[in-house]
Amino acid sequence: MESTLALDSKAADSDAPGGDACDVDVAIIGAGMGGIAVAYYLRERGHPDFVLLETADDVGGTWRDNSYPGCACDIPSHLYSFSFAPNPDWSSTFSGQPEIWDYIRRSSTSWGSASTFA
Repeated sequence: MESTLALDSKAADSDAPGGDACDVDVAIIGAGMGGIAVAYYLRERGHPDFVLLETADDVGGTWRDNSYPGCACDIPSHLYSFSFAPNPDWSSTFSGQPEIWDYIRRSSTSWGSASTFA
């Protein structure tokens, strides 16, 4: 089975309209940085049989959900990066939410097939 991202939890429910039953070895809950990293490393280590479940309509987790004024990383941005997608172009030491969320979206689609993040 090819790995998939269900951006609606109903996508893995066989009773949902248009949904198919999902029989996988691993279900990853949440498409924040942790979920994306787990999906990446599962695939890299030859375990493509997983589903990445997310109730929101986009990846990003807390960086997608929190957009209050001044929302930014509290550690240096270069440390808050995926090892498989380093970003040498952070605009500041403590990057803001829009830049971090953009990085997460770019990184999550750059390493896998487009169908992984549907």
